Amino acid sequence: MERNTFPFIGAIGFTTLDRITIDGWLTKLYNKGFKSGTIRISYTTVAKVYKFYYQVGDILKNPFDGVKAPKVSDNRKSHLTQEEMIDVVKCAEDFFYKNPYSAKAQKTYLIVLLAFYAGIRRGEICGLRWRNFDLEHNILSIDTAIGRGYNGAYSKGPKNKSSNRYFMIVPQLAEALKKIKEIVKPEPNWFIVGKREDFITPERCSQLFDDFVKEYDLKDAYDKKLTLHGLRHNLGALSIKGGVDVASLSKMMGHSKISTTLDTYGDAMKDAMAIANEKLAKQFEMEVGK
Repeated sequence: MERNTFPFIGAIGFTTLDRITIDGWLTKLYNKGFKSGTIRISYTTVAKVYKFYYQVGDILKNPFDGVKAPKVSDNRKSHLTQEEMIDVVKCAEDFFYKNPYSAKAQKTYLIVLLAFYAGIRRGEICGLRWRNFDLEHNILSIDTAIGRGYNGAYSKGPKNKSSNRYFMIVPQLAEALKKIKEIVKPEPNWFIVGKREDFITPERCSQLFDDFVKEYDLKDAYDKKLTLHGLRHNLGALSIKGGVDVASLSKMMGHSKISTTLDTYGDAMKDAMAIANEKLAKQFEMEVGK
C-alpha cells in the first residue's frame, strides 16, 4: 500500500487533495504498470479515510466525490506478438552495444533478458549473484530476492518455498550472461545486476526497465506500455503454447502450486490443448489409421 500511495500523494496536505490530483495519482499508477486490482484497492482504502473524516465533519468536502473508482480489468495477461518479441530482443541488443562497457547498459540488458527469457520476478533479478549461474551447465539457481520494508530494501528468501529453485536457461540468455561475465570478470558473490557486492533496489530495477521501454516505445499485444512483469507473463504463455509441461513451467516460474500456473495461463492452455489434440490425432493416424 505504501509504495502505491505515499510516493505519489504523500507530500500533499490532507485537506488540499483534490480531484485533479487523484486522477493524476491513478494515472501514474497505471503508467507504472500496477495491476488494475491493486490500483482499485489503493483508491478504495484512501477514499474510505476521506469519507470517514467528511462524515464526522473534520473536512468540509470529500475530494473523492465524483471520482469513479478504477475498474478491475479482465483477467487477460500481458503478452507479446512474435513481432513485438523480436523488437524487445533487438532493442535490448541495440541498447547494450551502444555502450557495452557502461554499467547501466549492462544492467538494463540483463534485466530485460532475465525477465524475457526466464520470467524471473523483479526482486529475484535484484538478488541474483554470479554464483547462481552455472556457466558449464547453463543452470540458474534462485535462492535470494530483494524486498522492500519500512527501513528500506533488504535481502531475503524468495517469495515462497517453491520460489527457491533452479532450472536450465535457454542458450540466448546463457550467452548474454557469459558475455557480461567476460567483460565484468566478477567475483562469485557479486550481484549480477548490482554493483559488486551491493544490490540494486527493485525500484531501481523497474526504473532502468521503464527508461528502456520509454526510449524504444515498447508496448504489449494490448497496446499497453510494456512492463517487467509483463515479460514474465509472456514467458509463461509462450511456454504453454510451445508445449512445455505445466509441472516444469510451474517450477521454473516459482509458483507454489501447479494450479496457480493453470489459473494464470488458462487462455494459453486453450491453444496448447488444441495443438495437443492435433498431435494426438496424427499419432492415432499413424497407429490405427484414419
